[in-house]
Amino acid sequence: MSRLYDCIVIGAGSFGASAGMHLAREGARVLLLDMFHPPHGRGSHHGDTRIFRTAYTMGSAYVCLAERARVGWLHLEEEARRHLGLMPDAANRAGSADEQPELFKLFLPTGVISVGDAHSEALANKEASCVANGVAYERWDDRETKRRLPALYVPAHSEVLYEPEGGVLFSERIIESYLKLAEAYGAEWKPNHPVQRIATVGNAVEVWSGNERFVASKVLVTTGAWLPRLLPSLGLPVQAERRAVAWFEDTSGSYSAERFPAFIVHQSTDSEYYGLPSVRGSGIKIGHHQQGQPWNPDEEVAPFGSCSGEERLLSEFTAQSFPEAGRCMRGAACMYEMTPSEHFIIDRHPDEPAVWFAGGGSGHGFKFASAIGETVSRWMLHGKREPELETFSLVCTR
Repeated sequence: MSRLYDCIVIGAGSFGASAGMHLAREGARVLLLDMFHPPHGRGSHHGDTRIFRTAYTMGSAYVCLAERARVGWLHLEEEARRHLGLMPDAANRAGSADEQPELFKLFLPTGVISVGDAHSEALANKEASCVANGVAYERWDDRETKRRLPALYVPAHSEVLYEPEGGVLFSERIIESYLKLAEAYGAEWKPNHPVQRIATVGNAVEVWSGNERFVASKVLVTTGAWLPRLLPSLGLPVQAERRAVAWFEDTSGSYSAERFPAFIVHQSTDSEYYGLPSVRGSGIKIGHHQQGQPWNPDEEVAPFGSCSGEERLLSEFTAQSFPEAGRCMRGAACMYEMTPSEHFIIDRHPDEPAVWFAGGGSGHGFKFASAIGETVSRWMLHGKREPELETFSLVCTR
C-alpha cells in the first residue's frame, strides 16, 4: 500500500529543494523526487556560484522577492550551521570551524557592479528601479571606477552602478544544504527517481516513477527544462538552452572576493557578460548571458569548448576587461530553462487544483530560490497566493 504524503515535490533543484525544506519544516509529510541526484551537471544550479543582486528592471515583484531572498539566504546559512554543523564540503578538510569560517558560507557579500555606457538604457533602468524600490546603490563615473577598481578596464564614458548588498551564492552547496535540512525535518528524499506520470484521482494525486506509485494531497512540479513534459496540457513555453562559463587565473590577487565585486557588463541590449570574483583561488568566473544553443534536456550537456568559438569569446572579453587575469583554467557548460520573456512561471494548475508548478528560471532564477520556495510552500499549505507571485501566473506570463 502506498504511503500518503501531504506534499510531493518533483524536481529537487533550486526551487524544489527550497520548497521541500520549507514544507518539511512546517510539519508536512514531504517526499522529494528527482530524476538525477542534485547537485549535478544537468540542472540550472551547476557551476559552483551565482550572482545575487536586487537592482532588477523586470518589475517590483522581482525586487521584493530578491530582498526577501537575501534574508532567506542568511537564515539558511545559520540554519545549516545549527543543524548540520560543517557545510557539506567541509567534512574532509583540516581545521576547526573557527579556523575556516568561509566553509560555513552560503552567501558571500562582495557587492555587485553593473558596467555600461554612461547613457545606456540598462544603467538608467537599474538606477530607476533602485530609486523606486529603495535599493541601496552608488553611481560611479569612469574615474571613480578606476580609483576603486584599478584592475578593471573601463572604456571612456562608461559608468558603474554599484549594489553594496549584492554578492555571491554558493549554488551547489546550497542545494546540498536544503536537501540535508529537508531530511533533518523529516522529509523523504529519493534521488534517481524519474517521474513518468502525474494523475489526479479524487482528492489525491498519484505520482508514478517506474513501477512505484506515490500518493499525496498536493504536488509541486519544479523539474526545470522537463516541466512541459510532465504538464503537457498547459503548453508551458519553457525551452532548454546550453550556456558556457569559464574560470580565469587571478594572477595578481586583484580579483579575489575580498577585493573585487561580482559584475555584469552591458555591451548592448543583446550582449551581456557576467561574472564572479575569485573565491579561495577558484579564478574569475565569466559567462555570456545570451550566447548559447537550444538543447534537448535528455541529452548530456556538451562539455565546455565543444561548441565553436565559446572559449575564444570569453577569453577575448576577459583579456580586454580584466587585464591582470591569466589563462583560462577550466570551463563548464550548464543548462538554462528559458521562457520567451525570461519571466518565471509559478502557478497552480487551472484544471487540477492539487498541482502547483514553478519554473522558467531563465538563467537568473537561482538568486530568488530561497524566497520562491518559502512563498510557494506557504501557498500550498495555507491556500493563499502572496501578491509577489501573481506576476508569475500563467495569465500574466502569456
